[in-house]
Amino acid sequence: MRDNTTNPDVRALTGLLQRGLSAIGNKIFRADDCRARDQRWQIIPRHGGLSRTYRDARFDNLIACTACNGRGCHPRGATCSTCHGTGRIVLDPATVFQPGRGQP
Repeated sequence: MRDNTTNPDVRALTGLLQRGLSAIGNKIFRADDCRARDQRWQIIPRHGGLSRTYRDARFDNLIACTACNGRGCHPRGATCSTCHGTGRIVLDPATVFQPGRGQP
C-alpha cells in the first residue's frame, strides 16, 4: 500500500493550499494587522491563516502589587500608594511602550 503523506504530489498540493489560505487570510486581515503593528501587538495567525489572535505584549510587564496583594487598597480602606489603587505594578517601565511616541 502506498503512503500518501510522503508522496511528492500530495506534499506539493498541500503546500499550495497552505500558501493560498495564508494569502487569503493576509488580504482579509490586512487592515487589522496594520493597526496591530502600529500598536506593537503580537500577531498570531491561526487555522491555516484564516484567523488571527492579537496580543499586547505589554501585559507581560504587569504583576500584582506586593504592597496591597493586588487589591488596590490596604485593609483600612486607604488607597495603596505603591500601585495608586490599580492593584498592579509594572516590572520594567523602560520596556513599556508609551502611546504617542510611534515606532522606533
